Amino acid sequence: MPLKAIHVATGNVGRIALSQLIEDPRFDLVGLVVSDPEKVGRDAGDLAGLDVITGIAATDDLGAADSH
Repeated sequence: MPLKAIHVATGNVGRIALSQLIEDPRFDLVGLVVSDPEKVGRDAGDLAGLDVITGIAATDDLGAADSH
């Protein structure tokens, strides 16, 4: 069973880590937190620079991301 993960931050290093979480079957990305208002609502796959839609929208609310 994959580990559920919430990712925080999508800067230079965070974007690389996010792409690994999305592509690695050992993890199930269930939330994404960003601090940039322009990134809120964007799909995790887009923010990771991947050609995939994850269905996980970025939020700026850690509590909302932790609701899974």
